[in-house]
Amino acid sequence: KQDLKRAGKLNSRLVDLLRCEPRPYEGEAAIIGPNGGTIHVGEHELEIPRGALSREELIVAEAPPSPLVDVEFLPEGLQFSRPAHLTLSYKGCLVPANTTLLIAYLGVGNRILELPPSLDRKDISEIEGEINHFSRYAVAY
Repeated sequence: KQDLKRAGKLNSRLVDLLRCEPRPYEGEAAIIGPNGGTIHVGEHELEIPRGALSREELIVAEAPPSPLVDVEFLPEGLQFSRPAHLTLSYKGCLVPANTTLLIAYLGVGNRILELPPSLDRKDISEIEGEINHFSRYAVAY
């Protein structure tokens, strides 16, 4: 069996991506503008607040069938005037003992580029955080 472990080191801290049983593909698209809105991708959710966007945008979100808990948002690089609230569900995943999960902003090759401030809601197996731009996000520890 191929070892899928890919680790990154950010701020002198070893960080890895959470692995789970692959989930089926989920995708969603919505037009969201200055009034804000919410897009759901399977059990994941992105809430864009009022005033975060200056004009209407076609927002596309995809959660691929992969061992990672990840979601990619398009158009890539879209910036928000106010942070959007991202919730990633890790229901059904085995989480290593004594770990706090984080949201990770991913680059090419699953490289962890940034760890936005996030809150691990262990009681409901969800992690929440604020994001300022679109790209690909995953659950890390």
